[in-house]
Amino acid sequence: MLGSLLGASLGLVMGTLVTPNRINMVFSLVFTPLLFTGATQYPWPTLSALPWFKVVTACNPMTYVSEAMRAALVPDVPHIQPWICLVVLVGANTVLIWIGTRGFYRRAID
Repeated sequence: MLGSLLGASLGLVMGTLVTPNRINMVFSLVFTPLLFTGATQYPWPTLSALPWFKVVTACNPMTYVSEAMRAALVPDVPHIQPWICLVVLVGANTVLIWIGTRGFYRRAID
């Protein structure tokens, strides 16, 4: 549920911060890197050989959705501890919902 809420809050932020005539740029400049650094194709702890990419991936909140799912479905594969994923997801959701709501109110008043 936190992953679904994260996707919705990211969509709200992008939808309120980007003007409608520039929304096509969001797909190439934001969503593609967001998907490729979301740790869906690889476990995050196995990125030891690429420390710079490990940091970039850790900054993506979608990584923690992937890692929580990995911990629940295949616990034998290396993963981030589930409690860390939950803390990060709650924090990211809080921040993104706040930013998205402020952007929505600003757009609604304009």
